[in-house]
Amino acid sequence: MTLTIGKKEYEVSDKKLNMDTVALLKDGRTYVPARYVAEAFGAAVKWEQVIRTVYVTTQGNTSTPVKPEEKEKGTTTYFDGIPFNNVRDIDEYERMSADKSEEFVLKLADQLTFVKENGKYVIKCTYPKIPEAYEWSLGVRVHFKKGGSNSYSAVTNFKENRIPIDGSFTKAVPIASASEVEYFNIIMSVSLKKSLGGLLDKNTGAFNIVVEPGVSKSAIYIPKPSRYPQVDYKDFDFNKMFQW
Repeated sequence: MTLTIGKKEYEVSDKKLNMDTVALLKDGRTYVPARYVAEAFGAAVKWEQVIRTVYVTTQGNTSTPVKPEEKEKGTTTYFDGIPFNNVRDIDEYERMSADKSEEFVLKLADQLTFVKENGKYVIKCTYPKIPEAYEWSLGVRVHFKKGGSNSYSAVTNFKENRIPIDGSFTKAVPIASASEVEYFNIIMSVSLKKSLGGLLDKNTGAFNIVVEPGVSKSAIYIPKPSRYPQVDYKDFDFNKMFQW
């Protein structure tokens, strides 16, 4: 692999390719983009926005670069900084792969907050952009100590509690104090649009967040099928999401 400082064009096995960034020199050191270099040598790269960590994983011997024709399968497009390849990042049913779905829902979790605004307790969210063939699914349930709960989603029967599946929204929760809340339950996923394919399961994993203020909290990614291990995010920034 050959990279030139300051240039987006690079070479893998003598084939000229382009990236969306450049290698650079800073304070006497050379910095190169982790994803492009790692993937050129057969590694998989995953960026975890919530804890700002890059994971690079390899299988077998990675001393031989990936063949250019393999690396160039499909088209890679960036959605709010997340790369998505329309061949490598889908399964045989055209659903988003579990790893890529996890990357997108972590981005959504980073953009969902519970804040106090103008004296009201509100849920605020800006959905990250995703490929056209997919749609967001987000459900937020707020349980009250006096009993009952409010469920916020795109399909709830209560019109005042409906939320969109793209763009941004601010939704007020009818409480006078945060102490009225017993616990929160949030689930989010990226699904193949209903108009595309006839599968019952449209997603390959979901992110589930449960918080009982002052008692317990958990943030777990649950991939499908169940043979894949769940991911428990011990370092999830609950304080950033819950600001009431």
